[in-house]
Amino acid sequence: MHSEVKKIYNFFQQDFLPLETFRVLSYDKANKINWIQNTEKAFDFDKIKNTLYNVSPLPTSVDALFFGNCIAFIEFKNSTDKIKSKCRDKARDSIMIYRFYLQSCNLTGVNQKDIKTKFIVVINSGSFGKPSAAYSAALSKSAGIENSLLRELKNKFTGKNFLKEDTYYTEVDVWNDIDFDRKLLSIK
Repeated sequence: MHSEVKKIYNFFQQDFLPLETFRVLSYDKANKINWIQNTEKAFDFDKIKNTLYNVSPLPTSVDALFFGNCIAFIEFKNSTDKIKSKCRDKARDSIMIYRFYLQSCNLTGVNQKDIKTKFIVVINSGSFGKPSAAYSAALSKSAGIENSLLRELKNKFTGKNFLKEDTYYTEVDVWNDIDFDRKLLSIK
């Protein structure tokens, strides 16, 4: 873990334990399925939001906050229904929740310019129990959705924000469930 990321992690660890596995964080209540089986742990960002805010309606938030060689904001999407607008809202609100929390911390000695932030959407390829031909078709469709969503999010959330100051995120990426374990290793 990058030393500056570790300092931020320590603040979160003081206030927001326990950590949850990605298996738990990817749970889809509507379909009653854990569609990511990874047992690596991250912060439940929805719980962080609920702890910090006592307003109605609550801002939207990503599912997980993972600390590795960057700070990764991870959203699990088991459906492509309104995915672009939902992810836009979650990307915007989550970085604001993160910054709101950091304002309450004593960040003396933390060089935030050295910290990379990454917004990641993990989509379900829809491959559960499908034969190989259907599996290939699902992956092909998934890749089209991934590319479209990635273009949209990169345009909105990298580069200068509406205040012409900091970036929202250093990077934006879209993963699918099949590649999750391998890609998680790249940010660990």
